[in-house]
Amino acid sequence: MKFEEKKQDNKYFFENKIWPLLKDFLYPKRCVSCGKLDTFLCEKCEKEIILVSDKKCLFCGRILDKRLCDKCRKEFRVKNGFAYCYYREGPVKDIV
Repeated sequence: MKFEEKKQDNKYFFENKIWPLLKDFLYPKRCVSCGKLDTFLCEKCEKEIILVSDKKCLFCGRILDKRLCDKCRKEFRVKNGFAYCYYREGPVKDIV
């Protein structure tokens, strides 16, 4: 076996066998909200996320007929179509 082939085998072994184990040991997957192991967001916390409905302001959540209330439109000067799709509370607050 040539030196370059052996070097490639070692690199492959490290990247595909050693590194994933080391990464999981050093940085275990945990729910960002409650800390439960083996998941980024557990089922319990995922169920607590509230989707912004069509009848509320996309920024403050005020109930209204249009997508943005006048106060938020002036305050945030919305550009490039950026808006929230989830309320910033519970697990979403922990993620952001």
